[in-house]
Amino acid sequence: MENNHSSSNSSGSGVSVGDRLCHCGASVKLYTAYTKLNNGRRFLRCGGVQGQKCDFFEWVDPYMCAQAHSINPGLLVRVNHLDDENRRMETVIVPWRQK
Repeated sequence: MENNHSSSNSSGSGVSVGDRLCHCGASVKLYTAYTKLNNGRRFLRCGGVQGQKCDFFEWVDPYMCAQAHSINPGLLVRVNHLDDENRRMETVIVPWRQK
């Protein structure tokens, strides 16, 4: 797995990942990156023991190419718009069916 982590914007304290341990013996935690290059991409990092953390790092999700990064936001907007339209149509159709 490539090691192209950019600045360390990630979600909170991470979530423990079962019994998996990093190379220092601490539990591994799951985080989500919130950087421009890796937005939404999950990774594993040392959970630390008594405040000490080693340099363990591993991507969970595969790298997305630049084209995927440019397409995904537009797709999300379209899906959200269609969901909103479906909810609106349900408010029109359901009462009509009940007549």
